Amino acid sequence: MSTVRSRVHRMNKRIFKSKQWVAAMLITAAIHSLSGGADTGAPKYSFTTPKGLKVTTLNDPAMDFVHAELLIFHKGKFNNPAIPTLTLLNLFDRNVNRSGSDLLDILERLGNDFVVEQTADYLALKVNFLPDKFQQFARFLKGLYSYNPLLNIKINPDSYTFRKREHDASQKFEAGIANYWRYFFRRENWKREIAYQIAYSKLFPGSSLGNTLITAETLNQAALTDVRAFYQRAFRLPNSLLIIKGNIDPQMARAYLNSEFSFFKEQVPEVPVEEKLTVADKREIIVFNVGGVDSPVMYWFEAIEPLDNDRHIPLLVLNNILFGFPVGRIYLSAREMDMGNLDIRSEVTNQREVSVICNTIELRFRDIETFIQLADRERKKITIKKVERNEYLNTLSYFYGKIKVDTQYFENEINHEIMTSFYSFKTEHFMKPDSRAQVAQFTLAGLNERIEESKGFIDSPRGVIVIIGNYELMGRYLKTLKPVVYNEKR
Repeated sequence: MSTVRSRVHRMNKRIFKSKQWVAAMLITAAIHSLSGGADTGAPKYSFTTPKGLKVTTLNDPAMDFVHAELLIFHKGKFNNPAIPTLTLLNLFDRNVNRSGSDLLDILERLGNDFVVEQTADYLALKVNFLPDKFQQFARFLKGLYSYNPLLNIKINPDSYTFRKREHDASQKFEAGIANYWRYFFRRENWKREIAYQIAYSKLFPGSSLGNTLITAETLNQAALTDVRAFYQRAFRLPNSLLIIKGNIDPQMARAYLNSEFSFFKEQVPEVPVEEKLTVADKREIIVFNVGGVDSPVMYWFEAIEPLDNDRHIPLLVLNNILFGFPVGRIYLSAREMDMGNLDIRSEVTNQREVSVICNTIELRFRDIETFIQLADRERKKITIKKVERNEYLNTLSYFYGKIKVDTQYFENEINHEIMTSFYSFKTEHFMKPDSRAQVAQFTLAGLNERIEESKGFIDSPRGVIVIIGNYELMGRYLKTLKPVVYNEKR
């Protein structure tokens, strides 16, 4: 792997660790310390191609490569959560496309430095390439939005060519299903992914956001016709956002994209599904049973108020006062109880209608039940013992220091563009650091007032706790907890 690719790979991993950036930037508005901290001054230019692709370029002549992120939003509703993932396998996985494909060939010529990820709301494709290869990248996009092997081929269905292509497409699709679990478990962050799948299916029952858990049954129920239907519905230019950062001429980028998409027919975006999201108000504890003797990993999820309501921000502050490393109440209490060197990481994932907090905790088998009981006690106590001034300032100082480090990385600019597009004008307004409403929320008195209003939310067990580890080893220590157990199937 080249030096550039290695550096970019590390940066791509960092974007997920910095998803708290949006919330953290808002928090620092209270202390007026970092207005515009995420903006490194790269000139921004936005346009929409005649066929509907929204594009934002962030010009940075100092970069020796181009970083492009393409997001294809899922605005419709699909019944089988395996369909988007199987679509990606058929498009981008070389184990499935062993005979090669035009898409993979172009990516290889671009440098083969790409990552594809599937979220509950959108597909994200991240590609890094040298500036002189932008035209090839534009051709790749053209191929992606008109990928023949997944489409119904408009030739004589009785011809040999049609039968051969259909046979090849069916074999690739079946290979995708057969390879799925190997594909899934070889990922570096598969534990996190399975935890999010389980949590969302429990947090948002009956909603499209909760339709994320992929099982052997959902895989076996998938058909190539489902993949084609999803591809044709979702992979449309008006459903997409392309963000480019690097040494790039925006007018040149515009010309190349307009040229490549000139033959496309006019497309309309998929109509968003109107859905009232309900969040489960009872807590569930799930164990995903795997082999081995590694320490278990606990993912503690809670869904909070929508992003466009700034009254949820104190709950983010409160989460870090409780869980945050290195000064959180729960973290310090656990250390006093000799629970070892805990590793606690918090992140916030912003969805269309809610924000989801996930605290990731690595601990010993024998400490699982004790830690959950400790956390519940500390949450209840905070409604009685209000947040003190030193706790409040320590939390803000921690955020401030985190931002000063994280904003060195251009992914924060990319993430801001995604958020702005995703949440429309609401986020644009919400990001302004001079909002008086924001500042009022971040006073200590305002925080304690919000805690008083949220007593029911804070002191009652809710959310989802997903524990990934060997249930045979941890079960002997779970004396009062009665978790639901999922057994790993590969």
